[in-house]
This record gives sequence, structure tokens and C-alpha cells, in this order.
Amino acid sequence: MEPFMEKAVNNTYRFERKIVIDSHSYDDLIFMFKARGFSKLFPERNVCNLYLDDLNHSAYFDNILGNSKRLKHRIRWYGNLFGIVKKITLEQKIKRGNVGLKHNFKIEKEFDFSPTLTFSQLTKLVRLILKDLNDKIFIDILYPASINTYTRSYYSDAFNRFRITFDKGIKYYSFQNRIKLEKTDPRIIVEIKYDNENDLLASQILEFFNFRLSKNSKYVNGVECTKY
Repeated sequence: MEPFMEKAVNNTYRFERKIVIDSHSYDDLIFMFKARGFSKLFPERNVCNLYLDDLNHSAYFDNILGNSKRLKHRIRWYGNLFGIVKKITLEQKIKRGNVGLKHNFKIEKEFDFSPTLTFSQLTKLVRLILKDLNDKIFIDILYPASINTYTRSYYSDAFNRFRITFDKGIKYYSFQNRIKLEKTDPRIIVEIKYDNENDLLASQILEFFNFRLSKNSKYVNGVECTKY
């Protein structure tokens, strides 16, 4: 399934490194990065994601098998998971080896995201809110595959070479007869995004903090913990 090539958020491929933290408190972790010159970009906010996949779970297995070419779709909004949602974004993430880029499709439609939605109703809702993108994305072959929420903070270095996000309070939801909380992950996920030219400097920063890069996918985690 080839992606529709619309203007991307970042028009060149960039690195997106991940670190899974379970031995530091959140406040201590933030302090460590602030001490190295990182500052907050804007206030933290709650992120809600509804991941989409085909019936063969291609995006899931591409990640599990470590395929170098990967394509993933998710619907994202901010604030409460349930209730009236007024603005969403369909994100199409394209991965080529260790680098990737992202296309964003802004959608201004109001809908009620209710915990009583069944898988069938959720599928119909996805079709409805994304129907205007049907000539750009293969919407009809995508189905709800995983739901998660978390609180995210955004930081950057003084020269805007590195954008770092800190995710905490990660929650995974199952959805068969209704949407319900299935698992809470107490770990902190750190993501570092930067251009190829800054890869050496990124390695030096990670070495200074004594952090090791981790393979982590919230989508895969959500699928596996909800026994999809």
C-alpha cells in the first residue's frame, strides 16, 4: 500500500529515536534535560490516538518483523478521550529504515466519541469522518486497531536541532462490545526527533545521560495488551 504524497509536516526524512524509562521519576527526568539547556516548547497536553490497520494487520506485522519500509495511520486529537471531539488529524507515518516522515490531514468535523461504541460502530464512524480523504488514503481498507492516551510534554534545545517529547500515564483501551481501559503503562517514553546531520551529536547527548535507545511502539503495545 503506497502512501499518498501530500505536503509533509517535515519534508525530509528524519530520525525518531525512542528511550523507555522506568528508573527515574518524571520530574527528575525533566530536570536532567533542562540542566542541559532544553526548554519547554508549550504546555503539556493529553494526546488521544486511534490507530488504523487493514484486516491483515500489515502495519502491526511490519513493525514486529522489522521491515525497513513501513506505513502507519492514526487519528489523533487532544484533550479528553470521550465526549464531543471537534478537531482531529489523520497522521500518515512513513518509515524507511531508521528515518521517517509524516503527512498530516486536518479534519474539522464534530463527533461524539462514546465509550459505548462497538467495533462495528467505531468502523462506521471512522469511515464517516474520513470520507473526504477517500481519494488520497485507502480509507475503505483501514479499520480501528488500537486506542491509547497519554500526557505529553514538548521540549527543544536552544538551537531547535532536537525536539524531545516525554510521554507519561500511557493507557491502552480495548474495544469489542464497548471501549474500556485495558492496561496502564507506568513507564515514561522519551522520543527524540532530529535531522540526519545531527545524528552524531544526538549520540553524544544520549551517551552523556547514559540512556540506551529502545525499540518501542505504542501501537504494537496496544495491540498486544488488548489481545487483538
